[in-house]
Amino acid sequence: MPKTDTLRPPNTRHWRAACAALVAIFFLAACGGSSDPESAKDQGDDGVASVTDGDKDAKATQPQQSQDVRPLIRPDTSDEESNRVFNVYYECLQRNGVKVIRQGDVLKPIDQPKKTEEARKKCWQKEPEYLTERAAREDPEFHEKMDRWVSCLHDHGIKAIALDDGTINLPNNLPPYPQSQWLDKCELKAFVAK
Repeated sequence: MPKTDTLRPPNTRHWRAACAALVAIFFLAACGGSSDPESAKDQGDDGVASVTDGDKDAKATQPQQSQDVRPLIRPDTSDEESNRVFNVYYECLQRNGVKVIRQGDVLKPIDQPKKTEEARKKCWQKEPEYLTERAAREDPEFHEKMDRWVSCLHDHGIKAIALDDGTINLPNNLPPYPQSQWLDKCELKAFVAK
């Protein structure tokens, strides 16, 4: 079975923490809504039907991730700042029922799909977003920039495949340091440099 590694590589020194978060995010995105009556109580649902504007209510309860209010993680964001931003998000998840463990200065949520899905709806504005994820939504030159990022990686001996969601696939897994630095350097060159 070939090894593949589909991820959006962050600053390589905090790669594992971000990968755990991305795996949880992708897993939760595939999950449906909750039918748990306890979660309905937490959201203010008393179980009584009422006549409302369905579109308005749906928009009010759905995360509005198209707005640029989420913290942005660029490839030149320091490890300290990235850890701080992720910790703020994980603390919000924790306040909303998700178990979180501390590993040094970094918090990590424990995989609890149902609780995490509910907490994410309440904490979506604190969830960090990578530059390429935002570009996938907003930048008309996104595909050209992804191509430049992958081309730069190929020039430095890193096999990579661009995906439409702002992530890349690394079929040969994450390269060792110092070669792994090119993940961030090439991304900066493609997405930030003019």
